[in-house]
Amino acid sequence: MAGLFASELAAGAEFAALVGAVRGAACNCGGAELRVSVSLGRVAAGGGETVSAVLPRAERALYNTKHNGKDHSTCAREVPAAS
Repeated sequence: MAGLFASELAAGAEFAALVGAVRGAACNCGGAELRVSVSLGRVAAGGGETVSAVLPRAERALYNTKHNGKDHSTCAREVPAAS
């Protein structure tokens, strides 16, 4: 989900709402109710940064989310830089 948000706080709220919406939805598959979750990584891009420049940071944030329990989002700022 790429987009512009008024602030990092607003982006975090939107991502949290998306996680909550997915968590609250159920799918019927052959009579069985399936619940799914979503893990997200987000990044605040600096002026002039390209998608190629910020994607590795978003990916680190995503894998950090998965490593720390899934079913939420993590901002790349909260993840240590790759060594």
